[in-house]
Amino acid sequence: MFILSIDPGSQSIGWALFMAKGKKKSIVDCGTIRPKGEDFIERCQDIQRHFNNNRFGVGTGIEYVLIESPYLGPKSNPSSILKLGMAVGVIMGFFPSSKVEMVKGHKTKNEARLIVEQYEVGKVSIDCCDAISMGHYWLNKNWVRLWANIQEQP
Repeated sequence: MFILSIDPGSQSIGWALFMAKGKKKSIVDCGTIRPKGEDFIERCQDIQRHFNNNRFGVGTGIEYVLIESPYLGPKSNPSSILKLGMAVGVIMGFFPSSKVEMVKGHKTKNEARLIVEQYEVGKVSIDCCDAISMGHYWLNKNWVRLWANIQEQP
């Protein structure tokens, strides 16, 4: 079973592809997408091009897509939140057969770095680090349910 964890943004997108097999979980690959473009629309088009040309999407066997929900605090910029929602919409369009869940980020940046070290993926961006940390906690929280599903698969 494959699980894709995404820390979305219009400037930088962190991602981690996890594999749950038997009682083990591992990271297959991870990275950061830095969309190019003069303005927001061009960056969204570049996000679309990247996901269209990448290994993600239809037919890849990704069962769950986890997308970090935005922080909505008193100093949140409404325009930025709206743009983030549009970027998430572009990403979600590539996973029509996957179960998409919005997930709250859990840890501080330093705690997330400690989690990343467990997977031995080397140096990664802070956005990729967030995607790994979020996926790690989601997998741990949902392991019993996922384990039951893995056991039922042929």
